[in-house]
Amino acid sequence: MNLPGTCYKIGDYAFSALCNVSNELIIPSSVEEIGDYSFYGYGYNGDLVISDNVVSIGNYAFSNCQKLILTVEPGSYAHNYAKTNSIPYIFNGCITKEETDQIEKLTFALNEDSKSYSVTGCDQQIS
Repeated sequence: MNLPGTCYKIGDYAFSALCNVSNELIIPSSVEEIGDYSFYGYGYNGDLVISDNVVSIGNYAFSNCQKLILTVEPGSYAHNYAKTNSIPYIFNGCITKEETDQIEKLTFALNEDSKSYSVTGCDQQIS
């Protein structure tokens, strides 16, 4: 699913009513803002690709999105938002679609230092 290149903002609650969508959603580079609760409760089973032109993401934009994985650019606003809000993410271009299936087999556990994670379920080294 693609949004039109003329879209500059995803409004509050824009996708909150959708459920069980499994396509990739690409947010075009024209979008600079994602509103409050825009994907809240979204029954999304695919990738949400966010360009590095997004400079604002609203409150609870991705709350209750249990299977959502953001695809972001390293160092982008979306990357920092995902890290700050503990939203699973991958870097754009760093993993193939087939490899994303392996992510569901991984278990991440916060270590006692609360600054790092332990990963189980890997059959090869992650770098």
